[in-house]
Formats: sequence, C-alpha cells, structure tokens
Amino acid sequence: MKYIFLLLVPIVCIGQIKRNYPPVIEDASEYIYKKASGTDLKLWIYSPINKEVKTPAILFFYGGGFRNGSPEQFTFQARYFANRGITGVVVDYRVNSRNNVKPIECLSDAKAAIQWVRKNAKDLNIDPNKIIASGGSAGGYLAAASYFVDKKVVGNSDKTNEKPNALILFNPGGMDMPEVNEDDFIMRFGALRKDVNLIDLIGMNAPPTLILHGDVDKTVDITTVRNFTKKMNNLGHKCELKEYKNEPHGFFNFGRSNNGPFYHTLSVADDFLIEIGFIDPFLEIK
Repeated sequence: MKYIFLLLVPIVCIGQIKRNYPPVIEDASEYIYKKASGTDLKLWIYSPINKEVKTPAILFFYGGGFRNGSPEQFTFQARYFANRGITGVVVDYRVNSRNNVKPIECLSDAKAAIQWVRKNAKDLNIDPNKIIASGGSAGGYLAAASYFVDKKVVGNSDKTNEKPNALILFNPGGMDMPEVNEDDFIMRFGALRKDVNLIDLIGMNAPPTLILHGDVDKTVDITTVRNFTKKMNNLGHKCELKEYKNEPHGFFNFGRSNNGPFYHTLSVADDFLIEIGFIDPFLEIK
C-alpha cells in the first residue's frame, strides 16, 4: 500500500523544486515558535486528514552547513508523512548568513521547536510521546543533537522535554567531529567539542535511529556515521544505517537522480516507522 502513497508525492510537488528564502509554503499552517535575534522563527505544519486520533509528529531541519538553506527542502517529505498519518513539520532556524549565529544557536532553535510542538501537542492533535526529529546534513546533526546534547549547553532553561522519541537522519554531519584546537572549535561552533560531539554523548539511553547515507559522500565522510552506528548498537540501542552505493551528499532530495533515491529513502523511513509502531501499516488515505 505504501508504494501507492509514494507515487502520489510528485503530484503535489511539481513547481516547488527551487527553494526560496524567505520560504514560500502556502499549503501548510504557519506558526511562530520562537523570537530570537529580532526574528520571528516559524514552522509549517502539514496535518493528517484523520482528526479523530492523536498522531505522531516528524520535524524536519534543513541542511546548509549552518550558513544558509530553506525549510522548503523537506516539504515533500512532510506532505508524504501527513498522508501516512504523521503530522509533518518543516522548521526554520537561524543561520550564519542571515543571522550571524554559530551552530550552537542553531541547535538552540531546534530544541525550542521540539519543545513548542510538545507544548502545543493537544491543540495540534499530536501524541507528545511520539515526536520524530529528522533532517539532512547540518539539519541531520540538529535533529540528533536535539536528543544527545544537554539543553544547558545551548542555554535553554525551558523545562519542557526537548528530546525526540525517534530519529531519521539524512547524511547527517557532526556525528564524530575531528579533534581540533579547542579555542578554534569554540570560536567556530560556540561550544566545547566534548559537549556537542555526538558519538561521545551516546549513553545508556538513546532513541531508535535510522540513518540514510551515500557511500561516496565527499561532504560528510560515511565513516563517521558507521562509527556512530557501531557504538549505538554496541550499547544495545536500535540504530540502522542504510548505505546507498555510489550516491553523493544530498542524494535523497526531491529532484535528484530522477527521484529514485527520494522514493527509496521514504520507503525505508516508512518501514522503520512501522517497525517502531509510529505508522499504521494498514492506514489508507482518505
């Protein structure tokens, strides 16, 4: 049944391959989740048709090296999951080119977005115990770091739980950062390496995680996610790494390689969410 859903995606995506900033997202509900640096930070929500039951929610954080990017990157995936009974959320956050911020401030925004969704779960008809964080490249780091990095590191004093219940990561960066001069790292990232290097932060608790990565990625070395996956599994955590042969960075985006990887990554993510009980395999689109 899910493959029928996949075939429906391009019908609603045509004409939106180019990503704009400010984003142009007219088919979703718009909300302000945070005010920072004189900016209203927004997220856009695609709600499932069935309003009778509380749904999981998946938040997408776009890539761009913490320098640029647009929430439009993941509108295709958000629409798909809304059709699968999961509230799809695309999130804007501050970046260096527009807001002169460091990555740690990007992470502050990502945590705040998850907290906002959880605080408003009742009004949004969302199950607060089934929040999925997702993203690509730098956005993949933000999704994972929203769980593993302590909120105190980003100066977040909100007592609302900001940790997602599952992760779906597309060629995520920062899973195992190279060791560099600590002063230089702090200047560039805005935090100590030991506080934000994800592989070092894996402990006794971790959410079920899916990673999708191209094996010829020259931007994010696949070795870093292999090492992360190995440590997760060694500690007994569910972490699946799906490697895509001869695929480069950003292979999963709509419009790349005749959309073959786009469709396949959605199918793999769908299977993962069925396995952990976040998607009803028998759900039909109404």
